[in-house]
Amino acid sequence: MVIELREDVGVKNIKELYSHLKELIKKESEIILDFSKVRRIDLSLAQLIMAANRESYKIGKKIILKSVSYDIKQQLYLSGFAKN
Repeated sequence: MVIELREDVGVKNIKELYSHLKELIKKESEIILDFSKVRRIDLSLAQLIMAANRESYKIGKKIILKSVSYDIKQQLYLSGFAKN
């Protein structure tokens, strides 16, 4: 299942994304988060990705990040999610 993240994903709509991801983790073996439209992330999205990744890992499922720009990779690295 592919989720195309919106350019403006952040605190204002993080609850909606969290609920959607939570349901998908139960149903899907693999979830792809498409970052092709995302220009920057805030800490709420980084925390959501980390939490979702932990939950999916516990039950043998995967979350894959797709089309992540260099800037987003750096933001994820600084937030503690990604390795450089």
